[in-house]
Amino acid sequence: MATTNSRTAVVDIDKLSESAAADAINAAIEVLEAAGFVVTDVDYETGNRGGLPVQQAVLVGKLPAYAGDAAAAGLPKVAVLDVGHADLTAAAVTETIPFADALPEGSYPVGVRMGLTTPFSGGSVSALVADVGVPGDPDAMVDGCDLFSAAVDGEAADHPLGIAPHKLITGNAAARTPGVVFTATGDNVVNLTAGACRIVILYI
Repeated sequence: MATTNSRTAVVDIDKLSESAAADAINAAIEVLEAAGFVVTDVDYETGNRGGLPVQQAVLVGKLPAYAGDAAAAGLPKVAVLDVGHADLTAAAVTETIPFADALPEGSYPVGVRMGLTTPFSGGSVSALVADVGVPGDPDAMVDGCDLFSAAVDGEAADHPLGIAPHKLITGNAAARTPGVVFTATGDNVVNLTAGACRIVILYI
């Protein structure tokens, strides 16, 4: 009996939030891995549901013997950044906090979780938003996430997608190091007295 060397999973992510889409894709990855496949590619395309266009993620899994060098890169990984109000020390309304490490060459983000343990507040700050991206494209993944309002289920209540949330990561190490741009309204970020968040980038 012939063995199928690859398997494709289609995830309907139409109208899902960034975090919900990431959870759905990660669940599909786990199903493929449980069946012994290594996810080597994720494409985003427009499918069809009842004659209407829908956004879908198409995952391609291959058996390890056929995955080649993509096996290691195909496994989902995370980059994590914890930021508290004390980490924001700029006497300015904007400050960028970089992740500790660069993302691998040729990787691309699947989703970003904007965890909010404690909403930010202090001084005369009336709003605080965060962008997530890489140098030269600082709001590619997330654009204008609200870190001032109360959290919902442990996450920021609003974290809009950037213009290229799944962009291919290329360039030297500096160009591949993601960062979070914090922008306050009404006061400098150094005057914040409360707030804590955890930003998680899921990438393959």
